[in-house]
Amino acid sequence: MDQCMIKLPEELPIGEKVTLIGKQGNEEIRMEEWAEKLETIPYEIPCILTKRVPRIYC
Repeated sequence: MDQCMIKLPEELPIGEKVTLIGKQGNEEIRMEEWAEKLETIPYEIPCILTKRVPRIYC
């Protein structure tokens, strides 16, 4: 199934864009951080995100 839930620090309007991996302003979320929280290796992170998940490269 291509579903996941993300816990955000506050409620955001539907359609609001959020950054799950990458840079936004002065902050950065790295795949290594995801891997550490999921107790896996960084290579696994992009592999679990299927092609049905939209990607925006900036």
